[in-house]
Amino acid sequence: MLLRFWRAKALKQLTKIELYIANIEKAEVRLIFTKRYIQFKRWEDIAREMCMSESSMFRRHKEQLKNEQHR
Repeated sequence: MLLRFWRAKALKQLTKIELYIANIEKAEVRLIFTKRYIQFKRWEDIAREMCMSESSMFRRHKEQLKNEQHR
């Protein structure tokens, strides 16, 4: 019974994350978030796969979070 509760809670959180990512306007940023929070990839792997520096990737990630706070 407890396992069902935690599974349902986890699925609810996953749905929230997926919805947030789906609503990110810039495709490149959406891909960064998908790779990190849905596919659980490491930051350095994401940067390599996207052919960008980690600092550029972190900047885009930070800008997205900052923009979200101002909505």
